[in-house]
Amino acid sequence: MRTKLLVAAVISAGLAVGVAQEQQAEEKILEMPAHVLAFENLGMEQKKAYWELKVKIQQFATQKRIFECLEKIHEAKKIFDQDPGVWNIQGSCYVEIRAFNKAASAFRQALAIDPNNIGVMFNLAEIDFVTKQWEGAVAKFLDFIEALEESNSEMEGNVLELHRLAKFKVMLSQLKLGEIDEAKELAKAYEEFDDTPFRFYSKAALAYFSEDEELANEWLGTAFRVYQNPELLANWQDTLIEYGYIKSFYGGEAPGEIELEESE
Repeated sequence: MRTKLLVAAVISAGLAVGVAQEQQAEEKILEMPAHVLAFENLGMEQKKAYWELKVKIQQFATQKRIFECLEKIHEAKKIFDQDPGVWNIQGSCYVEIRAFNKAASAFRQALAIDPNNIGVMFNLAEIDFVTKQWEGAVAKFLDFIEALEESNSEMEGNVLELHRLAKFKVMLSQLKLGEIDEAKELAKAYEEFDDTPFRFYSKAALAYFSEDEELANEWLGTAFRVYQNPELLANWQDTLIEYGYIKSFYGGEAPGEIELEESE
């Protein structure tokens, strides 16, 4: 009897483990984002074809081969159109050619699929910034900053710089909205040593705002002496170019939006 009971116990334990594993698997499936679950439901051939296209999309995006990238995105979406990463790349392609309305539409679609995607939140805020929608830029960048702080207990490296860059863009937007005191207060936020160019560029921006170009150039010169590698300041310089405080390398103001036809 004991042997049978032991066997029965082992079988019962095995069944219990099996049921628990099935429950865990079901719970994991239920926890999957809807777009991930939708992709998992595709056939193997569809998945393979899609991933091959996505590799090309990422390559073309990295190489700035914008129209080839958009063409591959169009092909990929015929197979699966719920990938927030691909929608985000599409939006980025449109930003490159300054088709901002189309870019915003793509970013909104990406965020609708993946509402917690911090990168897309930044991109949508950036669209408002470059199109001079200052109230929208402030609101969206503040949402982005809050989400970034919540998801990163310790900010360092690229995350820290993105955090400060977003605050810089908030400050610039506040200047345009006439919220001068708020902008000046924000500029003081990192008076002590901060491992980003925020302090130098916020001071330069306030000097430009006060029409003290000489002082502004001094702050920018200090930034270049401290960081030395111009690539480390590229995002900050581009921000001032978009804002209109400094001229583009190509001269004149940044070009306006380019309209183009594209089949969705």
